[in-house]
Amino acid sequence: MALIGVCALVSLAGTAANASNVSVTIRLHLRSRPDFRSACTVSVPAKSNAIAVLNAAVRATAAHQKKCAIHSYALARDGYFGKDYLSCANDLCDVFSVYWNQFQNGRPQGFVEDFSAASGDNLVFTYEECFCTFPFYG
Repeated sequence: MALIGVCALVSLAGTAANASNVSVTIRLHLRSRPDFRSACTVSVPAKSNAIAVLNAAVRATAAHQKKCAIHSYALARDGYFGKDYLSCANDLCDVFSVYWNQFQNGRPQGFVEDFSAASGDNLVFTYEECFCTFPFYG
């Protein structure tokens, strides 16, 4: 599957109107450096997508209120599915075969719109290498 999109910083709320708040733990993890982890718990309206959680983590980092270390992020749009995925976090961006993989409570998810916040959820973005095979034509 080819992911086609343009990186763009966003400030979308991504929240559900008139919803009560829930606590979600967000983590950044680098597969190549197990010692690097960034994690904090933020409050977002119930059923919020991952954009709201990312925005809350960025705000918490800027305010030095939490142990968050998420200073910035960017999304890219998948041209086939018409949904967004995390393409950069803290200026660490997708390259040829390395990308940000998204998990909700340990289950893989493809797009930020697929996340729906519930109390106690874990949203994890892991920067990892894709061990993909590409056909050779020639």
